[in-house]
Amino acid sequence: MRLAMAFLTLAISAQAQSQAQPLVPRSAPTCDITLVDANVWDGSQFVKQTISAQNGQFTNPSAQTVSVNASYLFFIPPFADGHTHRFDPTLQTADAVHNKAIRQGVFYALNPNNIRAQGPNLSAVNGAVEVQAAGGGITRPGGHPQPLYENLARQPWFGLKIADLPGRAFHSVATPAEARAAVRLVKENGASVVKLYLLNHDKGDLSDGLTKENFIAAVSEAKSLKLRPIVHIESASDFRLAADSGVFAIMHLPYAAPSVRLPAANYMLTPEDAAQAARAGIIVVPTATVALMMLDGQKLTDVQAIQRHNLTLMESAGVKLAVGADNYSLGLHEEITTLRSFGIFKPAEIINMATRNGTDLAFPERKLGALRTGYEASFIGYYYSPVGAWAGLSDPVVGMRAGQIMFDQTGLFTKACKPSAEAPPLGTFRK
Repeated sequence: MRLAMAFLTLAISAQAQSQAQPLVPRSAPTCDITLVDANVWDGSQFVKQTISAQNGQFTNPSAQTVSVNASYLFFIPPFADGHTHRFDPTLQTADAVHNKAIRQGVFYALNPNNIRAQGPNLSAVNGAVEVQAAGGGITRPGGHPQPLYENLARQPWFGLKIADLPGRAFHSVATPAEARAAVRLVKENGASVVKLYLLNHDKGDLSDGLTKENFIAAVSEAKSLKLRPIVHIESASDFRLAADSGVFAIMHLPYAAPSVRLPAANYMLTPEDAAQAARAGIIVVPTATVALMMLDGQKLTDVQAIQRHNLTLMESAGVKLAVGADNYSLGLHEEITTLRSFGIFKPAEIINMATRNGTDLAFPERKLGALRTGYEASFIGYYYSPVGAWAGLSDPVVGMRAGQIMFDQTGLFTKACKPSAEAPPLGTFRK
């Protein structure tokens, strides 16, 4: 069932990408501006503060910038989608996909498994979501996601043959030596992260990913190369192995709508599992909306009971969560709604998951996710506090990334920064 949903997701994505041209990096002037008496998110609440953006960074208030009265605006960091296949920095995604995300305040994203294009990854450009892409993940021969990509390759519009996929869409390994070699290839391809697949690894013939031995070899090699391992998991046992191995991130809750029939106990975390993930500083992306997309009735109720159990343990243990829906039709905001529906998380936790934690996942080496001196001058703003008015969370009125105006319904920022920083048209990243 899950493979069918993933197939649909990638089929739509690949169709948009198959005739694409590489993204072309462009530059734009920054807007040097001071936000006077703004309502600034500090990680727990909004506080009155005056802060400047200069040369693409937040600075102390500066007389060298134009000042605007921002007392009626509420600013948070931009959103970062922690698990999506909608955006690809090397294969162009349709303009409308970027336009919609940018307009909803999603400026950053992690694509944990994409088809690596020939040639180097290119940077984000004006109007496009800035993406961290992993390239092909590492799995067992014939394991997930190999069948998925091979099915796509049989479609006439896909643009790649099955023979083109190994080393680009996935890496198949049968021994620890092959696992280490695959990790080195991912590193040579220019990635900063590597995706490893665990799917019921301890269930013999029911397993559809790496063995424990090959997984441990891959994690060890990735750490030695300073490559961040992110892990697709299905079961509680998969989660436990990933947490004990000290990986960088875990994709999905222990999956509760599995492609194989196993008792519910296989998907129930223990308090120690959650505590271990918290101790290791692992970022977890629950993708809880996947079940909501696939199931109805009693089955959905049963699955969400398992999700609630696991999310409650992780929240109590202080596990760092990020937000992503792992679906082409839905995105970060739909996943926020799903997570809020459990009634587990405080408002500040939701905001931080979707902003700071997401950028820590996608771009941990950069100063993102806070409106603080020395950080990149990136923010989105609202006419009202989005906390307690959640319906408007996907409708910010102004956005800036690294000092560049991304959109501006107020007109205030664009007018103040003219003529040096017109709002760049969204989606203008073709040659």
